[in-house]
Amino acid sequence: MTSSPRNTARKIRSSAAAIAILATTSSLWAQTVGPAAGAAAPSVKAKEVMAAFAKADTNSDGKLDMVEAEGVPGLVARFKQVDADGDGMISKAEFEKAVN
Repeated sequence: MTSSPRNTARKIRSSAAAIAILATTSSLWAQTVGPAAGAAAPSVKAKEVMAAFAKADTNSDGKLDMVEAEGVPGLVARFKQVDADGDGMISKAEFEKAVN
C-alpha cells in the first residue's frame, strides 16, 4: 500500500514535531526548571518544558497518556514514576514536579 502525498506530508510534519520536542526536552530531565509555583516568573527552561508538554498533549486535555508521552524523550521509561497518583495520565503538575 502506498502513501498519498497528503499522508506523506502529515508524517513529515509529525516527525518534525517529534524532533523539535526531542531537541527541547532531551537535556531538561536532569536540569532544574526554575522557581516554584507562586514564585517569580518561570524561567526560560520552565517555559520550554511546558511548551514540550503542550506539544505532546495532542488532544489538549491537560494530561499525557502513554501514547502522548512517547512525544517526550525519556518520559515513557519514567511514566509510572512520574504518574504519582497512578491514574494512567501525567498531569501538568506531575510533569512539572518530575522535571524539578
